[in-house]
Amino acid sequence: MNFHDLWNSVEKLSRLIVLANWGIAGTLLVAFACTVVAIKASNRKDELTSAEDLRKAEKIANVEKSNLTLRSQVAGLETNAAEAKAAQQKVEIELAKQQERTANAETAFLRLKQQTEPRRVSAEQRKSFLANITVPVGTHPTIKIMPKGGVPDAEDFARDLSSLLRDAGFAVDDSGIGPMNLIAGLGKGISMAAGINRLHDCQIVANTLVQAGITKPPITVIQSNSADFLVLYVAERPN
Repeated sequence: MNFHDLWNSVEKLSRLIVLANWGIAGTLLVAFACTVVAIKASNRKDELTSAEDLRKAEKIANVEKSNLTLRSQVAGLETNAAEAKAAQQKVEIELAKQQERTANAETAFLRLKQQTEPRRVSAEQRKSFLANITVPVGTHPTIKIMPKGGVPDAEDFARDLSSLLRDAGFAVDDSGIGPMNLIAGLGKGISMAAGINRLHDCQIVANTLVQAGITKPPITVIQSNSADFLVLYVAERPN
């Protein structure tokens, strides 16, 4: 069938028109179906997108909630750390105060012990004295030791000094050491009297006794009328 026969035949044109109308109807039906599918698909896409957005929003909210919880925990830990540090500092301050009180008590105890225990020449004091005393070579200057009677530790202390001075090279007269000696000396502690010829020896002994820590300064020294007189007095413990 050629186009000329089709175009000049009423029957064939009618059939062609019918077929064309069916084609239009089919096309419209397909278009309608496609439109419905497109609308449904779009709605479904929106639903899926909304659900995904909701999940993301919930996830973000959960993350924010977790962050808030963590921040709260961190703040709590920082507070606890600050409180712990403050407590530690308080303990350290109290410990330092206690150590200071202990040190003060020990110092007071040692001071009281030094004030109450009998005076003696320790091995360390003896060593220091003998290392620093200077006696002219070949001379044996005589020194007399006289403790004050009635002083509990004076006699033993005087004997220690007698032994010390003898080891240092002095000729020691300790005949004055005894319980009946009532010589008062020149004051508390150790004092000395020397004649004009013995002032140098007297000063050497006095300085070395102080240097060795055997007695506290000053040591009272007076000049005697007897040129060769040299006496060391031992009285009460000085304050």
